[in-house]
Amino acid sequence: MKEIKPIASANPFNVVRSIPTFQIPPNKIIVRDDVENDPIFTSRYVAFLSGKTNVHYTRMSISRIRRGFWRSAKSEFELIEETIRNNDVDSIKDLITSGIRLSLHIYENPNKNDDFSYVCADDTPIHVAYEELGISVVPVVLMGKPRDLEESAITIRSIPRGDKDYISLIEGATPVRLNGFHNFLKSEEISLSDALSKLEIEVEKTKNDLRVFHKPARDANHYHHSLHSVLVRAKEHVESIRLLVDNGKLMVATSLLRPLHELALTFYIDWLMPMHMYQYLQLASVMSSDKWDVECEKRRKRNVSEGVLKADANRIKIAHLKAFRFCSVVAEKARIFPLGEEYHKSIYSFLSDMVHHDFSMTARYIDTLDHGDNMVFNENVEHTIRHVAHATISCILSRIRSDIGSAAGA
Repeated sequence: MKEIKPIASANPFNVVRSIPTFQIPPNKIIVRDDVENDPIFTSRYVAFLSGKTNVHYTRMSISRIRRGFWRSAKSEFELIEETIRNNDVDSIKDLITSGIRLSLHIYENPNKNDDFSYVCADDTPIHVAYEELGISVVPVVLMGKPRDLEESAITIRSIPRGDKDYISLIEGATPVRLNGFHNFLKSEEISLSDALSKLEIEVEKTKNDLRVFHKPARDANHYHHSLHSVLVRAKEHVESIRLLVDNGKLMVATSLLRPLHELALTFYIDWLMPMHMYQYLQLASVMSSDKWDVECEKRRKRNVSEGVLKADANRIKIAHLKAFRFCSVVAEKARIFPLGEEYHKSIYSFLSDMVHHDFSMTARYIDTLDHGDNMVFNENVEHTIRHVAHATISCILSRIRSDIGSAAGA
């Protein structure tokens, strides 16, 4: 393995997240004779590719997904599962540990007597690879209605482009709000400083687990590097907050919760679709929405000139703009964040007041002239720091740990 040199750049397009692809003539593709076709999967996948229906990208516990599919035989079901070849699984495991996250295509289990909620007919070697690596929550493409979800889902639809292949783009989203988060602190009795120190330790543990899980490959993929960058930034924020708290600067410490919260919002939308959303995250980091609108209009006109129907060209433009908004507008990211849009609104307005020092902040500092600089009104500030830091770090760590195998532990 050749030595990996530092990138040493702030150019977002140096972050490699795409999968190497190759064009293969159809007559060169060999299909195994012993793999049976699932008519339900085939019909739904063809319907998606032809733009007749949409699919939903999300994350799902692998324990809810059965390998294979059920074939109806009179009043009973027969389980059909392909024979898994170890070489295929080993190759996929190498891809996963290098940073590539392949999606399982799933649909609702038609056999209501089965314990599994969904079936995976087409990606069974990938399912086995995830299972053997201990990855508990995997990327999935749900072919069917987005119900009983664990995480928010991004809806994708294929749009025709004249003589060219259909293009699959974002159509919308289904937010999922969770009622709580994993409790890393265990006790509310410890001091705020000790609570923040505990969160730092948990972040560092996850960083170490990620390093153990990651295996560099010949073709670079920076998904694991992206996760690690989130963890480094998260620890920097929490450590800085703790140092300010220890120095009695609670109001300044609180202002650092806002960038920590926004870090989690961006992480989540990337984690949901790790092989897709990165493209718009890269664009959003170097381009304004106005410039992107201009670029999309140029593409729309070019599509029309190349034979794409005007209605389809407009749909493509709208989809590109929608995806860009998901990655560039804080409120759009918050809409699908697991703690909910209302949680975001409640803390964001308070944190914005902190940053911009409006008159509510002036009121908190009003006694400092007459009674000394320490006379700042800090009521509920400690609670806010503890709760927001804990919730935000928990949302990040629990998802990264579920994504890097059994080495991450609980």
